[in-house]
Amino acid sequence: MIYVCHAFAQVTPETLDGVLKNVPNNMICPGGHLISSSICLPNGYRKGELPKIPLEVNTAIEVNNIREVDDKKMTVSLEFHPQLVWADNRIQTNFTKQELKSGKVLNNNNLEYIWKPDLLIENLCEFKLHSVLEELSGLAIGNGLTLGLKNETVIWYEFSAMAVIYCNFNFVRFPMDQQRCNFTIGTTYPSTGTVIFTFHSNPDVFNFGRETQNTDDFMLQIDNVIGNMENNTKFGFTIKMRRLLQPFIMECYLPCVAIVIVAQISFLIPLDSVPGRVALLVTQFLTLTNICIHQQVK
Repeated sequence: MIYVCHAFAQVTPETLDGVLKNVPNNMICPGGHLISSSICLPNGYRKGELPKIPLEVNTAIEVNNIREVDDKKMTVSLEFHPQLVWADNRIQTNFTKQELKSGKVLNNNNLEYIWKPDLLIENLCEFKLHSVLEELSGLAIGNGLTLGLKNETVIWYEFSAMAVIYCNFNFVRFPMDQQRCNFTIGTTYPSTGTVIFTFHSNPDVFNFGRETQNTDDFMLQIDNVIGNMENNTKFGFTIKMRRLLQPFIMECYLPCVAIVIVAQISFLIPLDSVPGRVALLVTQFLTLTNICIHQQVK
């Protein structure tokens, strides 16, 4: 969580001096829901309402792995780790000095009590949250000065998941084709400008591991970051996929070239050498049959 907090902005200790003075020592929550010793959801807190309109949500993504590119189903499977930060001043807090600096880390079960963005992944085919004993997600509530924001109550939330998205591949130049697939996250709110995403695409928060930059069939590259403009209602990135030619050279081009060369050599064999010409013809037929069977099985 500290990594997320310090990724967006840098705050000097002098900035927090005014906030750290006269910090109360206990939390009173009459009629509300006390989710920790220093955080209270007051009476009348409505989970279904936005904290404010428009609401700015700071976002970042770490792409852990691109597991598969299936050009037959036109899908891309990837593992990603998004981080979301937004302000909710309806939540009452009574932080200690240490909690003001680093935030109050909570169990993710408390998510059912607070408002959170309704995320929508475009062209989504399958989605699964990673879990061991519990879902792999993190939640913390703290002061916005830690992120260089205003003196507001902010919520940090992150999770780890796997998603399969549909991409409209174009095979006109197959096998020398290059494909592009957009991974875009937005919201389900119908009115534009309700939730605004500020996507932090700098290398400190946006990470695409080097070990994930190729699959068996494609070389991969992240391009065209989406959501680093003002008043943007979605964020994400584009995956560029360049098909590897080596398998096609070894499986198709070289055998075809060899067959043509052998066919030309057949003209050097005398017409009365029937066994030699038949053996050459049978060899070419078996080669073409094996190539056809291999492609069918693949």
